[in-house]
This record gives sequence, C-alpha cells and structure tokens, in this order.
Amino acid sequence: MNNQDQPNLLVARLLVEPGITEIMHIMAEQLPAVFRHSLNAAYLTAEICYSQVDKEMRTDLIYDKLDCIRGALLHDIGKLDISKDILHKREELTPEEVRILMEHTKLGYHKICELEETLVSNSPIHFSDTVKDIILHHHECVDGTGYPDNIKEINIATRLVSICDRYDAMTEDRPYRPAKTKYGAYQALYSNNLDRDLFLLLVSCDNR
Repeated sequence: MNNQDQPNLLVARLLVEPGITEIMHIMAEQLPAVFRHSLNAAYLTAEICYSQVDKEMRTDLIYDKLDCIRGALLHDIGKLDISKDILHKREELTPEEVRILMEHTKLGYHKICELEETLVSNSPIHFSDTVKDIILHHHECVDGTGYPDNIKEINIATRLVSICDRYDAMTEDRPYRPAKTKYGAYQALYSNNLDRDLFLLLVSCDNR
C-alpha cells in the first residue's frame, strides 16, 4: 500500500467493520447528504492522519489513527434522531430549532453506547473512548465556546475531526446557504477558535 492510496483504502476498510457498516447503511438510506458529508470528513481526516508532515506537527500524538477515522465516519450519527424538517429546512433555523439540532452530539453519544449493548452477526461491538469523545465533542472549541459541555481541553483526535467536519460543511451546498470556496472556508476556519496547527495541516493536505 503506497502513501497516496493508504487513506482511501483505510476508510474503505473501516466502512465494512461490524457496527460501522450497519450505521452507515442506515445513514445512506435516511440521510444521504449526512452520509456523504461523513465520508468526506473521514477521507480528509485520514489524509491528515497519514500525511508526510505529521511528524513535524501534532498528529503524531494521535495514538490510534484508525479510531480517529472511525470517529469521523460516525460523528454525525445523532442526526438520525433529529427531525428531517429541521435538517432539510431552507430558511434560517429558529433558536429552538438550533437548540434541537445541537442535541445531535448527545444523541449520537447515547446511540453509540446503546449499540454496544447489541450484537451484530452474533459478535459484540465495542467503540473506543476516542470514538465516543469525537461523537460527543466535535462541536467544542478550544476557548470553551462550543457545545455540549463548553470544554477547553479537547482530545487532539476530536479537534482534528472537528476541523475536517467544519471545513467540509462549509464547502458543501446546504439548503439554507451556498457553499463557500475552499479559500473562503480557510478564512472562516482561521478566524474560528480551532487548533491552528491542525488548521495548517488541513490546508497542506487539501487536494480538492
């Protein structure tokens, strides 16, 4: 496996893991836009995790890079429990609708914990604390202004998925707004309270 192919092949490998394949199949059927976004975030996460510059920066602190990619695939599973009327609304969301949408992080965390109590193909499922933390905290910010817990100390794997999530979301058309250009997304991300080192890695690895 050469370095160029490794990220894509790793994502493909994880997509057929027990537990992940079932969730992604449901998401592809029920929320195809969220499915595509989750794949995009996972591919970009994998590119950064296995980039040639990671030794010079901080992704060498991500001890289980596969769990980081798993978390990217599953980070938005809580949206399966959010009304499609909210997810697909073309107008600006009301404050109450925003509050409901923000619940997707907690809903996803509880969903993944419940899934661990089930059996897939007669085998138990286990997701690491890293995967669960990514699902729960991918909307946190390093200055404590994120949600759901307003924390400042954020796992580096979660910070990485967070920036990939936000970048892909900004560069996709949404029902309520057009996509930003990649450079417009860079400007927006740079001004946000995110990890600056990881931002620079994203820019260096983005081949879109």
